[in-house]
Amino acid sequence: MKVLYLVTDDSFFWSHRRSLARAAREAGAEVVVATPPGPYRECIEGAGFTFRPVRLGRSLRPDRLARAFADVVRLYRRERPDLVHHVSMRAILCGSLAARLTGVPGVVNLVTGLGWVFSSGPAPLRLAVREAYRLCLRDRRSWTVFQNPDDRDEFLNRGLIVPERSSVILGSGVDTGRFRPTPEPEGPPTVLLAARMLQPKGVCDLVEAGRLLRRDGVAHRIVLAGDPDERNPSAIPVDQLHAWHDEGVVDWVGHREDVDQLLGDCHVACLPSYYREGVPKFLLEAAATARPIVTTDMPGCREVVRDGESGLLVDPQRPPALAAALKELFTDADSRRAMGAAGRRMVDQHFNEDVVIRQTLGVYESVTGAPWM
Repeated sequence: MKVLYLVTDDSFFWSHRRSLARAAREAGAEVVVATPPGPYRECIEGAGFTFRPVRLGRSLRPDRLARAFADVVRLYRRERPDLVHHVSMRAILCGSLAARLTGVPGVVNLVTGLGWVFSSGPAPLRLAVREAYRLCLRDRRSWTVFQNPDDRDEFLNRGLIVPERSSVILGSGVDTGRFRPTPEPEGPPTVLLAARMLQPKGVCDLVEAGRLLRRDGVAHRIVLAGDPDERNPSAIPVDQLHAWHDEGVVDWVGHREDVDQLLGDCHVACLPSYYREGVPKFLLEAAATARPIVTTDMPGCREVVRDGESGLLVDPQRPPALAAALKELFTDADSRRAMGAAGRRMVDQHFNEDVVIRQTLGVYESVTGAPWM
């Protein structure tokens, strides 16, 4: 049995799918990873996976999609996988059609949120993407996995999927051995947002909330961890991030691999996203570290937080409401710690990496008809 993972970014495979690929290999499969080559290629090969470079960039320009499609067709003809697992929109669109053309017997499509196209993309592009999904996902040889029920309902209501060939698996899971509860640090309340620096992630709203808190004399510190994705049209310019840092409203620390350490050094995790997330891995990591969360009542985000129990939900794009929620947690240490502990219990029950892997291997069994566990 050969399984091939088609992913648009090597770092995303490494951070979100590595453990699943390892479990597939332990189940007896030969594992091939196909992404555009990047800084994690050596890590992927060093972990014992076969790496295949593919020009699957992030552009939705028709000429570049056509080039990516041709690359994937050649790859599938050469590798002849028994199962392909496509992760995110571009991989799904190119990979599903290539799998149909080359006769790949089993296809799993993972919708990792609906992204900027559905949240802020132009109407013609949204329509084109929906029709492309309809073409790709209604093949009865494939199975579509969603990371939250809202996204699945959206696709069902629009007739984009076959209901009995789809399921919800909540997020990518979290390594609860690495992300463990730690005592709160000393000092003023610290808020951490770790994500790509994109406007729909709510970064600007958190900055404005920080200004409101400063105006009211509320002592605090906001840490932004992550780089702007310059290939994304909603990326926040580096000059703007430096300006906020120089203003003193936030500490921008750029991309960091030690998110577990950053979470240990904060009191509250915050992601005020108005982006159509899958289930944000940062929120799972925060809950596993027993940090209370302030996030928006949006698909994906609300799957992690039970309002008033493991954190607080606010309406998107409402900095005053965001500031009020943060202030509430800053001023009530007992509630803050109780919410953090509740978040950790929820992760252990529903979001543990092992749970997600078992559910995904169960999908593989449904698609291939062969045992994977």
